[in-house]
Amino acid sequence: MEDIASNNRPSGSRPRRIGRPAKILPTDAERRERRRRWLFILFMIALLVPGSFFIGPARLTPYRVFLLLAVLPLLWQVARGALGRLTAVDAFFVSYVFWLALATFVHEGMARYESIVVLTVESLCGYLFGRVMVRNASDYRQMMQVFLTSLLVLAPFALIEMATDQNLVARIAGTFLEPFGQGDLAPRMGLHRAQVSFEHPILFGLFCSLGFANAFYIYRLHRRKQLFWMGTSGFTTFASLSSAPLLALLLQSMMILWDRIARNLKAKWLILAGTGVAVFGVLELITPNGAVDFLVNNLTLVPETAEFRILTFEYVIEKVIEYPVFGIPPDTVVLPWWHTGSIDNYWLSTAITYGVPTTLFLFFAIVIHLVKVMGAEIAEDEASDVRTGHLIAVAALVFLLATVHIWGPVSVMIMIYLGAGAWIYVPEAARTSVRMRANRPVPSPVRPDSAPPEPARPQPATGRVRGSTGRYGSGA
Repeated sequence: MEDIASNNRPSGSRPRRIGRPAKILPTDAERRERRRRWLFILFMIALLVPGSFFIGPARLTPYRVFLLLAVLPLLWQVARGALGRLTAVDAFFVSYVFWLALATFVHEGMARYESIVVLTVESLCGYLFGRVMVRNASDYRQMMQVFLTSLLVLAPFALIEMATDQNLVARIAGTFLEPFGQGDLAPRMGLHRAQVSFEHPILFGLFCSLGFANAFYIYRLHRRKQLFWMGTSGFTTFASLSSAPLLALLLQSMMILWDRIARNLKAKWLILAGTGVAVFGVLELITPNGAVDFLVNNLTLVPETAEFRILTFEYVIEKVIEYPVFGIPPDTVVLPWWHTGSIDNYWLSTAITYGVPTTLFLFFAIVIHLVKVMGAEIAEDEASDVRTGHLIAVAALVFLLATVHIWGPVSVMIMIYLGAGAWIYVPEAARTSVRMRANRPVPSPVRPDSAPPEPARPQPATGRVRGSTGRYGSGA
């Protein structure tokens, strides 16, 4: 039997049923959060699909297509003021992208315009994607949850590749894309080195290592989740069997331990940085061949490669001094016979290819970013934890870039990660769009000798009323 609200109703109207719950519509914040989650998921899928295809002379990958489609929306958000106040980090990063494109133009001219476009889109749009999409601690946690989930998806494929040397992800993607090359690398510790969605195992390991400290701090109050996601990041990083990613886990673990020990110590990160510089200086003075030689020889899984790394660094530094402004076109670098195949130092590799200014602009952008993150005032404990995880991951990254060369998806992910940390020192209130600021009502000044304004009389409602959900209902 149905309950009728009232029998005294206008003829022809339907009875109103009592007891049926009203449909709860999502709020604007919930819809925004859902859109961002799906954008993070779509981008992570595009980033982790290995392979490429050609349109004319341009070599495209799924993540490049995603960023190309995002160019205009991102620039529109920048024009609307979504970035808030611009910082010195933004200025140095834009300068880095500009010199990158300029050096490419000097080397190749407009005959290879697609190279300029691709480099600019990967670097600038990657950074802007992080800046625009991550506006607070909640957005950051959501991005990292998508990232950690992607590592969980890749973990079984990494395990299979370690045991059988069969890259199933590359095989599946190779059915509709031109697959990346598979390196014929010798096993280590009786296991094959997993590269899964990347062009080299070291790239896969470095990518996965970004989640370790973040998992520790994001889930600090949830011990089971903390251990699970740290284990996921740690296992996938180990699956690469590469020295640099494993060193990343070691550095992050040491910084986490330091944070726990010195939790009540002011300027603890500056003290740690000063201690690191002092230790490096002592090693430079007391070791026979300097600190770099000592670290390379003692922090690699295969010590036999250490001598070649040192010789490579010395050779590249000579070339950088010889061509400091725009570097040397990659195709014209004549490498010695003992060269191992890559310049395992991102800073030197960038300097020799695009010039010293390119390296300095990016280095200063990252260092200033770290300083601003350390100096930001954050009241909420959970947001402060997120800040610490980001800080540790970036600090370890600065050191690791002196031991590896990065390109492709890992390079883009690092640009996004740097942009995603700007919310720490650019408050969300400062990111209000230009249009919203322009439409804010400006209170009219009230003179002391004037009477207070008469309160507005309520007007009868006509038609439907827009409410807090942006649809229909009470606006209260």
